[in-house]
Amino acid sequence: MKTSTKRMGALVALLGVTASLTACGGGSANTVEPGTVNTNTEQTDFKIISGISALSGGYDSNEVLNTMAQNA
Repeated sequence: MKTSTKRMGALVALLGVTASLTACGGGSANTVEPGTVNTNTEQTDFKIISGISALSGGYDSNEVLNTMAQNA
């Protein structure tokens, strides 16, 4: 009885993971074939995420981080 319950639980978990991955894997309308040039220039705003620490050397002279700090 315990083995079949474990198998049923594993099956339900597997189906849940499969369903969630399927739902998140939707294609984008702006897909480009690998090896071809993407000519879509509509996206002109980018968000930059930086992993540099305030204790790292050169932090004060980093142009990108200074611009981000001014815009914040």
